[in-house]
Amino acid sequence: MLPTALAKGLYLVLIPTLALHAVSIPHYRITDIGPASNQYGVYINNKGQIAGTANFTRQHNKKDGLAQDLYAYNAFVWDNGHRIHIGGTAGFPNSSASGINNQEQVAGTLDNTDAGSIEMVYVDNIFIWQNGKVTDLGSPSGSDVARASGISDAGEIIGTRIESGSPNGSDNASSNAPHAVTVFHGVWKDLAGADSVAGINDKRQIAGSGAVTGGSYHASIWQDGTTTDLGKFSAAGGINNKGDVLLIDGSSLDLWRNGKPSPLPVPQGFQGINPTVTMSVNDNDLVVATGVTSNESDNRALLWKNDTPVDLNKLVRGGSGWVLQEATGINNKGQIVGIGSYRNTTHAFLLTLITK
Repeated sequence: MLPTALAKGLYLVLIPTLALHAVSIPHYRITDIGPASNQYGVYINNKGQIAGTANFTRQHNKKDGLAQDLYAYNAFVWDNGHRIHIGGTAGFPNSSASGINNQEQVAGTLDNTDAGSIEMVYVDNIFIWQNGKVTDLGSPSGSDVARASGISDAGEIIGTRIESGSPNGSDNASSNAPHAVTVFHGVWKDLAGADSVAGINDKRQIAGSGAVTGGSYHASIWQDGTTTDLGKFSAAGGINNKGDVLLIDGSSLDLWRNGKPSPLPVPQGFQGINPTVTMSVNDNDLVVATGVTSNESDNRALLWKNDTPVDLNKLVRGGSGWVLQEATGINNKGQIVGIGSYRNTTHAFLLTLITK
């Protein structure tokens, strides 16, 4: 048996050591993925391959011979330091990415907004990219607009369609109600009762939102023709392979698991999350999203581990010159992607856990 004085001394040594271990937090190494658009999310698969969208300027020659610089954007894939440009197709010069699966397929949206005629009807089509090839999947019959929202490992794409609209500059999203759709092996299907979708997992569970009795919107899960209402939450923000769903209610965020929601608080100095920015949950229930600071002037990338939030800007080593503004994707290795300001320009980033 230890002498009393020695036992007390050992106790005093152990307690601080255990306490330090309990509060240890992860740190990350940051990798610059290059210029990106903060209008679209950045996505990552379990191989660490990344899909995103970048802005650039395209000179457009109008019919009267005058040149005009137009806002334009194209999707890209980043793989182990190599960045691959995903251009548009004939008649659809712009492309944006909406997801990348573990089969190295990218889903996204093509649009024709560079066509140059004020009388045009804006048209969006869904595409899939693989092995350097863009395949235009078009849009369902009766719809001018189809926009992708995600892709499963099987290659099933989720998105929304909007019924044919009007010309003269209308994007027809404001006047015609959207409908959630899937497209798989060229077959389009409407998702009954769903207006928007945010994610699909490998069990073909789809998270989204739709109108319920009384006209309000609830987050739900759709699977094999069955709809599970998740309650008062107005939208879903993503789903993992366990069927756990991120739930949005205004600027509040919850995680649906084991049949009930668990609130995800924001750190001190934040007023809530930005519900319009892409967010993600991995199979270990690590969550990333974008927080809004209390003065409403800044977005910051946030991580929740064991439902405890932290500003990712505090966890980055070698991040001089960076402000991490949005966290939009996390894979099962814990790698995180998002959008930040790097030396006053908008870039995508990759955060990799430092294990040593």
